[in-house]
Amino acid sequence: TASGGGGAPVLPLALMGGGALMAGAGGFFALRAVGARGTAASGCTQTAGGTWCLDSVGEDLQRDRSSSLVADVGFVLGGVALATGTVLFVLDLDGAPAVGVRPGGLVIQGQF
Repeated sequence: TASGGGGAPVLPLALMGGGALMAGAGGFFALRAVGARGTAASGCTQTAGGTWCLDSVGEDLQRDRSSSLVADVGFVLGGVALATGTVLFVLDLDGAPAVGVRPGGLVIQGQF
């Protein structure tokens, strides 16, 4: 089974814990992006032709972009890991599902 024996289901709990950590990291980087965006806003002006920013806020704009990307990846991967871990945990409650490696690939079995 996913637990590797009769104990706690290790794989599902590891996925849920890892997912929570990734989502938490996503939250951290989202807050970092919001802070950088706020700092950069003081050096930018909206016009009919677009947004114009001073060179001095270029570093803040780059930190906003990179932190936003890391936040998005953290939220998506964290959500997928949490959902996968939850499904495997629920399926493992009766001991029926199995997760393993066999010749030819990974095998996941369960009953609905």
